[in-house]
Amino acid sequence: MEGTPLVRICLAVGTILLFIGTCVVPVLAQTTGKTLPTSRETWLYVGGGGPGNYTTIQVAVEAATDGDTVFVYDDSSPYHEQVVINHSINLLGEQRQTTVLNATTGYPGPYSPLIRIQVDNVTISGFTLLPISNGFGIEIYTNNNHITDLSFERSGYGIFIASGNINVPLLKGNTIDHSYFMDNECGIRSIGVRRTTIAHNNFQANNRGLVLDHAFESNVSSNFFTDAVTCILDDWGYHNTFQRNTMNHSELGIGLTMCKDLVTENNFVDAGAGALFVNAPVIETLYKIQGIVNQSWAQYYNDYRVIEASHWRHNYWGKSSLFPHPIFGYTMLFVFLFVIHEGGLPNRVAFDWRPALTPFQPY
Repeated sequence: MEGTPLVRICLAVGTILLFIGTCVVPVLAQTTGKTLPTSRETWLYVGGGGPGNYTTIQVAVEAATDGDTVFVYDDSSPYHEQVVINHSINLLGEQRQTTVLNATTGYPGPYSPLIRIQVDNVTISGFTLLPISNGFGIEIYTNNNHITDLSFERSGYGIFIASGNINVPLLKGNTIDHSYFMDNECGIRSIGVRRTTIAHNNFQANNRGLVLDHAFESNVSSNFFTDAVTCILDDWGYHNTFQRNTMNHSELGIGLTMCKDLVTENNFVDAGAGALFVNAPVIETLYKIQGIVNQSWAQYYNDYRVIEASHWRHNYWGKSSLFPHPIFGYTMLFVFLFVIHEGGLPNRVAFDWRPALTPFQPY
């Protein structure tokens, strides 16, 4: 992928800021051919061939109660339906590569999800999700969910996770791990989250791999990004940790705007500009005051410190070096000036004082 000048990359990061705050039949039984171990909770089966098995995922999900498991066989794959989850269940596909959930002809619209989670404590694994163009794979508005061993391909957002609006608490405790994001406009997009874990995922050929907005005390670690325009963007991040990620063959590794994060032990390999940051103390102060007064995402804005800066520690910058590595950035009065400021040179610099001499391995 051809690298682009730093100014063009900066302009792309600034443009993202303009969008801060925006998004947001009876079944028949069959004969059985496969069996699974039993457990104390109720297991409901979709596909396969057993008496009482469901033919659609949604009907099985509606029949489940909290703590149940819905197991989906790959015999009847692909499943052409949308699934809305209103119980704290486990939704398990037989095998990720062969259990496919695909968009249906009745798909409501380009920004609709294949799976919507509307309760806390849901686990989903073992599927490939193929929404229509600009559709979402999974949409989450709840807490303490576990998304693992999934594939998201050719979607608008693979996963969209948001607290809904600034007047409700930050979402917390969600985990996304060991999943694959390929050829999406954006792999994961989150707004208003706390203590979210995104780890051991593989992002390939996405326009943007991961975009965070108002993330607080979250952990992004041991992910692999390649062939992206931008691997990671964090807007208004506070005390997030980015560790042991690899950014490869992309135009920008990490972009931080109005963030106070820790970036440590990452690998920037052929990652164009590598990293950049943007701060705007005036607008940060105004947003903090407004957030405290209106009690919108109160805990986030109460803790947010305008005078703090992000820290860059012991990253590998594509080659061995005994000298500090500079990370260039911008400080300005208002973010919007940055968007129209073409051709401007960085006016701030931070340093990774002790860069790593060799690449890191994931945990």
